[in-house]
Amino acid sequence: MYLDVFFMAIIFYSSAIPNMVSQRDSYYREKASRMYQSAPYALTFGLAEFPYLVAYTLLHCGILWGLVDFFPQDGYGFWYYACYFFLFVSLLTYMAQFLAAAMPNQQVASSLGMAYLSMTSNVSGFAIRPQDIPGGWMFLYYLAPIHYVLEGLVVTQFHGAKTKVKGAPGFPPGNE
Repeated sequence: MYLDVFFMAIIFYSSAIPNMVSQRDSYYREKASRMYQSAPYALTFGLAEFPYLVAYTLLHCGILWGLVDFFPQDGYGFWYYACYFFLFVSLLTYMAQFLAAAMPNQQVASSLGMAYLSMTSNVSGFAIRPQDIPGGWMFLYYLAPIHYVLEGLVVTQFHGAKTKVKGAPGFPPGNE
């Protein structure tokens, strides 16, 4: 679940930056001529991206739900999709648009966003347990959106499940 959500969001993040950067010249030209204000311009970019986010995340979650044997109860697929997967992918897509508009060029926007994502993914509670994160870095644990998404996904998919989780054969040794 972690890799699925995180890498799908990174794909959307990486594809949103070049798209937004390609539109910056027309925005600055139209702003200089006092043709458009910033708020409607930003709103149109957000609204234009919304159908793509809905379509691609629905397609992705539909295929994923068919391949992975998640807990089959009414409403669990909705919570997985709507409240966590779609919102996190949307968050990173709109963050990419913001950075592309705010930074001087595409390389700086990509570098800043990827640095933020790599730092927060390291302290999201997946690779390092929250108890093992050094005290000075604990603030990143609470700033990492993927940590909240991961907690929500686990709770929505496994709350109330009675299935016993087993390790892979031979891992750890003696678990057969």
